[in-house]
Formats: sequence, structure tokens, C-alpha cells
Amino acid sequence: TCQWSCQKLELLTHHYEIRLCTCMCGGDRVDQLSDALTVLEEGTVIIHCNFSTMSNNPDLFWYQQHPQQPPQYILHMDSYNTYNSPAFSKEHFSSTLSMVNKTVTLKVSAVELRDSAVYYCALRP
Repeated sequence: TCQWSCQKLELLTHHYEIRLCTCMCGGDRVDQLSDALTVLEEGTVIIHCNFSTMSNNPDLFWYQQHPQQPPQYILHMDSYNTYNSPAFSKEHFSSTLSMVNKTVTLKVSAVELRDSAVYYCALRP
């Protein structure tokens, strides 16, 4: 079974809300580092997740979910590459992975209203 944890992100100019969610399943785990983040429209936000796994080459995923919609795959990373969904440009959504620090980030550049959503960080060992 998985345990989900969600955090809130507000866009100050229009009071939009983005929720950031993470999950723990079995011995593998991802954790959101911030309780809440604030960003201005057109600003940049970096969402941090810590992860724990016994795998030497895990895949880390980011998803975005709008109300009453299924989660949409943004991108995933392994130790070598980042793979963006065609619907989510590398200029707008990018990520970094540190196997040493066991952290993964999602950077959203030029934040827009359409970025108001729930964000999920996920791990595949």
C-alpha cells in the first residue's frame, strides 16, 4: 500500500493553488521537502523530492493532475537522461537527479495559470 502526502503551492498574483504530492510504497520512498511553496505568475519554481531505494538506477517520474482529470506524465529521469512527454516542453518543465544526495527536482519555468495542478513525484526502482 502507498501513503500519499500533499503540499500546497500558491500563485500570488491570482491566488491559484498547486498541490504537490509524494508517495511511500514498501521500502522505496519519495518525500516532498517543502510544506508549501509560493511563486508569482511568470516566475520559476523548483520542487524538491528526496527518495530512498536500494536500486542503483531508479527511474524518477513527475506527473501533473488537474481537477477531475487523470494524472498526466510530465517526464522521467534515470541516471543518464531526462525523457519529457511531448505535451510538456523541456523549456517549461525540466528536472535534475542526484544519486549521491538521492534528490530529484522539477523546475517549472515561466509559471502560468495552466500550471495550477497537483504534482506527483514517483519512483520506480
